[in-house]
Amino acid sequence: MDTTKWKSILATRKVYSELAALSRLEGRTISGQLRLIFESWKQVNLSKRDLQLLQSEVEAAENVVVN
Repeated sequence: MDTTKWKSILATRKVYSELAALSRLEGRTISGQLRLIFESWKQVNLSKRDLQLLQSEVEAAENVVVN
């Protein structure tokens, strides 16, 4: 697995089963469904300032991995 592009996550069996079933129902991959859920959650729960801070943290982490 190319760890610069993909990462594994740990989820309970119940969460995984529900996510997999929802993915099939909506015609998405599990990663696509997770991405959709996460993007929706961020828009509902994070302020614009939080989103900016999140983006700067992600950029900083990506620079560490690349360098």
